[in-house]
Amino acid sequence: MTQQLQRLEKALQSTTDLATSIELTARIAIVLARLGRFEEAKAMSNALRQQHGDWRSGRIHVWIMLSEAIIDWFASLNSQALDRVTRVQALSDAMRYFEMHAIASAWKAHIQFEISDFDGMLRSIELAFRSKTEVNHDANARVAIVISNAFALCGDWVSAQYWFTRGRSNSLADGDLAGIEALQYNRAVLSLTCLRADSCMGPIDPCRTRAVRFEIDSSRNLNILTKNSALANHLHLAEARLLILECEFERASLALASVRNETPFAAYHFSQFAIDLEISYCRFRCNLIEEALAIFEAIDFGSFADLDIDDQFVAAHICHEMAKVSGRFGDSNLLSERESELSVAYSKSRAELIAGLQRFTAEGLLA
Repeated sequence: MTQQLQRLEKALQSTTDLATSIELTARIAIVLARLGRFEEAKAMSNALRQQHGDWRSGRIHVWIMLSEAIIDWFASLNSQALDRVTRVQALSDAMRYFEMHAIASAWKAHIQFEISDFDGMLRSIELAFRSKTEVNHDANARVAIVISNAFALCGDWVSAQYWFTRGRSNSLADGDLAGIEALQYNRAVLSLTCLRADSCMGPIDPCRTRAVRFEIDSSRNLNILTKNSALANHLHLAEARLLILECEFERASLALASVRNETPFAAYHFSQFAIDLEISYCRFRCNLIEEALAIFEAIDFGSFADLDIDDQFVAAHICHEMAKVSGRFGDSNLLSERESELSVAYSKSRAELIAGLQRFTAEGLLA
């Protein structure tokens, strides 16, 4: 049991106030969901809904709603969780319940970052900063993690590290092991995201690849210690994709095949057809052309439009690389044009995000 869970359960046992009891129970359910203990979390949240979901108190209801939203997000990565968090945000604002408004805004920013709604994320961060206090470690840690992630996605590692430190400090103050693990995991995965995209633009310094290997290994080792099932499958996918960048194509192919049917993955980050394309590329790089082509020809490339821009860019690069060697994988000239278009779109999206973050910094909103 984590320090945070111990503290919450101790407080729950000692309180006699109904509203406080429900808040503490909801907080425990949220922590359990973040640790991947979904059935326990759902049972607690469902019990709260059945026993206290009658709107006797707005504060009680927003805690129940928030627990449902966060459980739904971590259990299934369902973007419908955003609707619930938005309702919590609006209700807490109307009630002038500033603590919850900051927490809901921070979680909303988290989900918006994950679905690449960066404009919405920036608005939510601004709202979180307006309502947060120094002692609201829950909101402070979450919003710091989101900002660190956003800077990391843009390759601004100095700013990312600054917010990483702030997020870690608030997570430690709250005894939040899941927050600390999330920081380590996000730094590893976002380093890999940048490396994958940059590898499509030219040769990569081997030192960068080794640095990402260190981050992935560190995150995996921490995950083994915490036994957090909410992150395990994502780490398996990250490991497989890093193996491609390390030119370990046979191992990467096997790793990708094993992760192909794992769950949950969000549709905008994951496609079984995208995994198949990467497997096809690995077989291609192992000089197993017929095997690679058989996998390639079964792929529904139309489904790639639902992926994030960086994943679309990497997919286009892979297709172009194979087509340059054999026209059986497509028209090299057309694929080159597609790769160039996505390269421009990818660079533009990152430039717009860093501009938004820098505007916040210039205006003192991220103090």
